[in-house]
Amino acid sequence: MSKRIWLLVAALAACTNTHGPKGSTQTGNPPLLDRARVTLEVGAADVHITGEPGAATPGGATIEITNLTTGQIIEGRAAPDGSFDVRVDGSPNDAFVVRVSANGEQSAPVYVVRGGAEIAGEDGSLTCDQYTELAHAVLEASAAAADRSCNSSADCMTVPLSAGCVPCFLASVAVDGVSQVEATLEAVDNGLCASSLEEGCRYPRARCGAPAPPECVAGQCTALSELSCSERHAKAEATLAEAVQAADTRCESDSDCTLLEGATLCGGNCGLGVASRAGAAQVQQTLAEINAGLCANFSEDGCKYEPVPCILLPIPPPRCEAGQCTQAGPAPDAGTPDCTTCFAETLVWGLNGGLRAFEDVSELAPCAHYTHRRRPYGDPGVDELSCDRDLVACNSVASTGAVMTALGHADVQRALGESPVLYGTDPRGVDGTVFRMLLGDKMIEVGGSCEGAPPTCMPAPPGVVMLVELLQNIDAAMLMTEECADFPR
Repeated sequence: MSKRIWLLVAALAACTNTHGPKGSTQTGNPPLLDRARVTLEVGAADVHITGEPGAATPGGATIEITNLTTGQIIEGRAAPDGSFDVRVDGSPNDAFVVRVSANGEQSAPVYVVRGGAEIAGEDGSLTCDQYTELAHAVLEASAAAADRSCNSSADCMTVPLSAGCVPCFLASVAVDGVSQVEATLEAVDNGLCASSLEEGCRYPRARCGAPAPPECVAGQCTALSELSCSERHAKAEATLAEAVQAADTRCESDSDCTLLEGATLCGGNCGLGVASRAGAAQVQQTLAEINAGLCANFSEDGCKYEPVPCILLPIPPPRCEAGQCTQAGPAPDAGTPDCTTCFAETLVWGLNGGLRAFEDVSELAPCAHYTHRRRPYGDPGVDELSCDRDLVACNSVASTGAVMTALGHADVQRALGESPVLYGTDPRGVDGTVFRMLLGDKMIEVGGSCEGAPPTCMPAPPGVVMLVELLQNIDAAMLMTEECADFPR
């Protein structure tokens, strides 16, 4: 049979007892079925139950298969070497009972399902718990095969499923995959569960509680239980950063603006940024959803995250500028030029990596002295080029106040506390570059986009992006000054 997918099978041998058909009790060699050699095989348009050579004894015996979901009985015949291949009607998620018949006797039954469980009681009988485990295996296989593709977490659902022998099963699938697992649930309820109830099994009436919503991770709907602690933390931080970036910042006066505060239960925050009061309400709603979903039971699940210390830098109150809430420095007409703030440590930045003959590095040293250097790689005969001067002007993009405000942003404080930290992908392995920033012994790097990258990729938060843009703008402004006019572009 070509182009078939071999699936892991749960095969259960159940010996003759009061809970199943009577096998032979006579002396001699009764028919046997080796459960380790029986497989449920799913093709493009049909389902087969097959046995490897030696699966059925004696060779040439009758193979009887009962579909527990439909009750249909299908018969086939084993080859002389004990192998067999019987096409069965039904779904790949049905449960089947297989027996070997010869000379008026039957073997003990083997239960075959698609899934990963292989269970058997000490005496080979099928217990009530084993019925439940088999049913779980069928549901797990169905949930794994169901549509889980997604573009966002809104495309995902965790479906609580309950059957007669399965008090609660949670399937995290795409919205379009719900019908697939519900159809399997019906088959399990009518098949395995119905059989277990006929055998006298009784199960608790407990039903699923409200499940935590799944997340869309790397294009697949993923239950929280499938995420590692670090993945939950990274996803929570990224989701909150997106909410902050999308928050409403419209204003008419300074009183319309507020600092955003709050923390996820997956890890602490130093602060979030600024927004209008309506935008702050939006962020708080997202924060509550994160804590009730991604971060729910974070500590109880054994996850630990040590909050990083905040680096205390001056953060001015938010202002309304040009109709937008901002964390910028003092207004130009404030009467107090912001040119006197001094750095305690040197700030260095520039591109790192790539196939280039030189490296451009900028630095801002105490108190406000700017230097730009071009360093050649590997050629001591080439002199280093440089230019330097104090920052251009007060209250402009190239001022110590603007830089200190950017460094004081909560995103930057958190990144410095986690140093060294890389946001985005690292393309240096293929001769790409990252933007590197150093403040004393603290390092932040910003690489490529996280689009299509593994879920562990952390996009640069808004405050870090704003710092990168500010430093690039300072370079552009300073390289246009007289002192740097001869510097090669």
